[in-house]
Amino acid sequence: MEPVQPFNYRFLDETLDKQYAQDSRMAKIILIFTVLAVIIACLGLFGLTMFTIEQKNKEIGIRKVFGGSISSISRLLAGDFLKWVIISFVVVRSGCMVCNG
Repeated sequence: MEPVQPFNYRFLDETLDKQYAQDSRMAKIILIFTVLAVIIACLGLFGLTMFTIEQKNKEIGIRKVFGGSISSISRLLAGDFLKWVIISFVVVRSGCMVCNG
């Protein structure tokens, strides 16, 4: 068509392979950062749990002395965190419902 411009051609399968490779690389990067975020969140939750246990150390000791079972003490400690987890789940689910219509 144009004598000055050379004719450049590409095969469709090569173009799609390059695009798929970029998407695959991006998916791996997103997966790595997602796992990193979950690990950091778990470490934060573990730290918060240890802080709460240290705060309630005397209360736990008194409950054990008066015959409290491990399950009742675990329920006491987990109740605080479970309440916030349920609230966050409800907030996230309601946000997903609003976004999806």
